Amino acid sequence: MNWALMYDCYGDVDRVPELLARAEREEEAEVWDELGYRLILECDLVFPASFAALPCLVRLASRSARARVLAGAIVRCAAGGHGCDDLLAGCAEAIAQFPSLLDRHLRSRPDDYLAPFRDLIAVEGRYHWSAILGGLLGRHLPGRLPSLCCGDDDRHRRIRTLFSDPGLEPGRRGPT
Repeated sequence: MNWALMYDCYGDVDRVPELLARAEREEEAEVWDELGYRLILECDLVFPASFAALPCLVRLASRSARARVLAGAIVRCAAGGHGCDDLLAGCAEAIAQFPSLLDRHLRSRPDDYLAPFRDLIAVEGRYHWSAILGGLLGRHLPGRLPSLCCGDDDRHRRIRTLFSDPGLEPGRRGPT
């Protein structure tokens, strides 16, 4: 990875690699906060450093909730106009590994069920549904959805299937 070309939201090219190295060694809140500020601007703009950091974040996501959250936010932002499609394509392997980590977290029935569920939908390419759920979260839905995450079956898989139905996407009509 040529970090000299991977600028963050402040235009810096040297800070993100240093922060990632620190994040691998220690779980300091200030490191993760600064990574978040440098990789995502205003909750929806990503930069070359965001995609350069994504494989490392996915690797760390198995042991770090902060890495999982930050990686999910970057993936959700990937649908926007960022001019980094070539870098996003280079993250295909990491993105392919991410759903199993999210699925494992969702199976643990976390209190923050909706956020990783939104990430999972985005990883599967359903960016629109992920954004709709994010908008509803702030206004209409509680952060925790007990009806989706209780019981012994895989209810989140059934809900996930619903969001995968192409007939439900805006501008499309289902079978008549």
